[in-house]
Order: sequence, then structure tokens, then C-alpha cells
Amino acid sequence: MLGVRVSQEFHAMSRHFSGRRLRETRKSRGLPVEHVALAVERTAYTINEYEADRAVPPAQVLGRLADVLGCTIDHFFAGVIDDES
Repeated sequence: MLGVRVSQEFHAMSRHFSGRRLRETRKSRGLPVEHVALAVERTAYTINEYEADRAVPPAQVLGRLADVLGCTIDHFFAGVIDDES
């Protein structure tokens, strides 16, 4: 049952992922989409989908994005509610 609970909690968090924060962080580091895509083993198209909030990265990709961009996973979620108002 724990796996189901963790999965449900991650699903709830995923609804609050901020592609805008991902894009802003990537740009502030001066990294092109293609560089980030290669580093996290995804396509540039997929990274653009994340940044446009049309897709949510899986947990393992979130970890890789955080490593590449030098931030924490929480960074992609923090302030999302404030950003929407």
C-alpha cells in the first residue's frame, strides 16, 4: 500500500509543477534547451513540453533536472500558487 500512497502523493504534487520555473532557471544558467535535454536523456521537444506545462517530468527526470540546473526538486514546485495569483 505504501507504493500506492507515494504514487498518489507524487501525482498530487505533479499538478503543481511549474514549467515556468524550469524555463526561468534554465535561462538564468545560460543553458540552451538542447544542453539540458542531452544531460537528462530527453529530447529538446520534451523539455519544451515541460517548460510550457504541457507535460510533467517523472520523478527521476526531476532529480536529473535539479542536478543539471544546480537546484533542488522543490524549486520546481515552490511558489507556484503565488505565481498563479
